[in-house]
Amino acid sequence: MYQTSRQDHVIIEQLIIRKGTLMEYAKFSQNYHIHANSKICKTLRFASGGLSKKIWERILVILSITSNNTVIVIRDGSSSNAGGAAEVQETKKQLEQEVMMLRREFDVIKIMHQRATCEQQNKDRHIEHLNNQIKNQREILLQIDTEQKILREDQNKTERELKAVEDRFNALNNEKRTLELSLNELTISLLHEQRLRQDISSEKSKAEEDFKKIKATVTELQKKNLDLESWISQHSMVNTDFAINVHGEHINMSKLKAFKGQRSRFTEIPNGIHQNEQKSHSIPTADKYYDYSGPQADIMKRLSLDSLSKYFDFIDY
Repeated sequence: MYQTSRQDHVIIEQLIIRKGTLMEYAKFSQNYHIHANSKICKTLRFASGGLSKKIWERILVILSITSNNTVIVIRDGSSSNAGGAAEVQETKKQLEQEVMMLRREFDVIKIMHQRATCEQQNKDRHIEHLNNQIKNQREILLQIDTEQKILREDQNKTERELKAVEDRFNALNNEKRTLELSLNELTISLLHEQRLRQDISSEKSKAEEDFKKIKATVTELQKKNLDLESWISQHSMVNTDFAINVHGEHINMSKLKAFKGQRSRFTEIPNGIHQNEQKSHSIPTADKYYDYSGPQADIMKRLSLDSLSKYFDFIDY
């Protein structure tokens, strides 16, 4: 016989009305050592029916409460306190109710266990799937890292190429500026050359006009030269013969003066004869004797501007 405390009494009441747990059952059975071969235990065995050993051992912890707050403990087939049959019946009913509730709880636990195993399998599958995804993600990350390295290398290469292109662009801009300056200078020189060419063309046109005039003048001079050559060729022989006669006869100047005085007596003297006589006397009295016979080129070389002017005046006279 063991006296229970107020706390143990509350625990026992909770166990009876099925508010306790298996841990509380075990605690109660450890505090109050119930003999397994007692009469109440045999009755509980009979009432428990086909329960398993573990469940039956858990049921043994439930005891009846007396009015004196004492727990009945049966050892070796002996019992204490009279009127135990009614209490046993009442305990039996309570135990049957507890057994039914434990069976229901066992079924619920079994179902929950099955659900938990299914959920665990699903979670294991999900974990395996997640592990596979993690592996795939790691592989993808490795690929991304390699691609990033390649992209960085490409970016560095592109930056170097861009820098080279910029340097080349700056060099080409400098060359462009120099070429523009040279182009401006060339355009200025081209305009100057065009102006000079226009001036030259105008001078050329003027020179062509002058050349045409000179050519016409030369043709006229050639005609006059031919006439002069013919006249010179005709009169050269006359002049030579006349000079020979003059030097051969040794005419006395006094006689010539007398002869001229006698001629002046005549009143009617033709003008043409007087002009011819002046022409014949003007040639041998010249300072120098010019030989105008020969080709045209030699004559043009020998004649000076003064001689030409004299003979042109002589021809006009």
